[in-house]
Amino acid sequence: MDAEKNNYIQYKLLLEHASDLIIVVQDDKIEFSNKKPLADLGYSINDVSDKNIFDFIHVDDKDKVTDFQIKMARNEGLPDDLIFRIKTKSDRLVFVKIIIITTMWVDKPARIVCIKNITDKRLNELTVKQTEHLLFTIINNLPDPTFVIDVNNKVYLWNKALEKISDVKSPDIVGKGEYENAVPYHGYKGPMLLDLMLKPDAEIEKEYDFFQRTENILIAGRFLASAEDKSIHIWATSSILFDMQGNIIGAVESFRDLTEIKNAEEKIKASIKEKEILLKEIHHRIKNNMQLIHSMLNIQLQYVKDPEAADLFKDSVSRIQTMALIHNDLYKYSMFADIDFGEFIPKLIANLCSMYKRQDITMKIEAEEIHLGIDDAIPCGLIINELVSNSLKYAYPERDTGVILVKMFFDKNTRLCNLIVHDDGKGLPPDFDFSKNTTSFGLLMVNLLVSQLQGTARLNTVSGTEFIISFPIKI
Repeated sequence: MDAEKNNYIQYKLLLEHASDLIIVVQDDKIEFSNKKPLADLGYSINDVSDKNIFDFIHVDDKDKVTDFQIKMARNEGLPDDLIFRIKTKSDRLVFVKIIIITTMWVDKPARIVCIKNITDKRLNELTVKQTEHLLFTIINNLPDPTFVIDVNNKVYLWNKALEKISDVKSPDIVGKGEYENAVPYHGYKGPMLLDLMLKPDAEIEKEYDFFQRTENILIAGRFLASAEDKSIHIWATSSILFDMQGNIIGAVESFRDLTEIKNAEEKIKASIKEKEILLKEIHHRIKNNMQLIHSMLNIQLQYVKDPEAADLFKDSVSRIQTMALIHNDLYKYSMFADIDFGEFIPKLIANLCSMYKRQDITMKIEAEEIHLGIDDAIPCGLIINELVSNSLKYAYPERDTGVILVKMFFDKNTRLCNLIVHDDGKGLPPDFDFSKNTTSFGLLMVNLLVSQLQGTARLNTVSGTEFIISFPIKI
């Protein structure tokens, strides 16, 4: 008896130092429990002694444990372990896995139950399942036909939209590798994008009309003819899926019918093309009409004997020619909304020098590439026309040479376009106020044109005559 008692004590000490919770159950009553794992659940020995083990099992899991005990008593087929939930003293639920061994305890039959806390593992598994369920729900309810496949082309997920267009239900295709026979997308059965993703661009070009690929995503498009003999434009995308080690495990592939969008784009393009042709014709006709007026005034000018009247005719001719040049440039540009005014200025200056026969005057042009719309280009061109014409006519009455500077630039600080016209001629009186001068039609028109540009004009009479025009760009 002493030997048996010593064995019992040693056995009990061994159980006491186990890292997992060990309880000894006799007649469904807890006869022994090791203290440390029990304390981790918030219980003391007194809390559990002589208590029924079912007092600590979650109500929803009691039937599972009872069924397990019945099968164990009948020696029926059992799992290696049983997983259920128990309550801590603070009513927190803990997932546990148990292993039961039948033995003798103090000369009576008993069950030694090894209880392992697997809460963290279980919660991780539940988190993964919840994440999978969320992703499944998202993909399943996407408006685009979408499916998920593994590297063997077996279908893992087949969403509702794809069921609708393929007439294949998810249960009939998931787990199978019959994709190529199951997706008659408007009669087209192409290779997997996942397969093409790993192939050279030339292979993709054989199957799709256009494609774009990044490191892990392939987007491709194809024009198809449907059964109704309509033009169909299909857009497809494939995103590679990787496991935790970075190995390719499959792909998410989806389709989209872009036919309506493409048809709308074609209508817009056709409408824009129609308007471009119309604008081109308008600019062409305006230019021709102005050239006609220009020619008529030039013919009339030959019969004008009064020098003052001839100057008025020349001014009108130069103004009309300036507007004709602008419309001519708009006619030539593919974008009819604006012209590169920095490129236009030299043509305008060359025309004025030819008209006033002042090739002896040196023209300096410093113009940035600035694009102006027609609402800004015409008044700006007419301002240059007036100021340069005045310099050519009046700045050098007693000499044949001189320098006229036309400068145009955009000030990034003020966000204003600046136009400077400067000549080194005889200049204007220091007290000359051109904003109030009403005797010169040209300067009066300059003021009106500056107002039209919503700009400002300044006059500097030091070292010749300099006009500084600043205005905001509308485009």
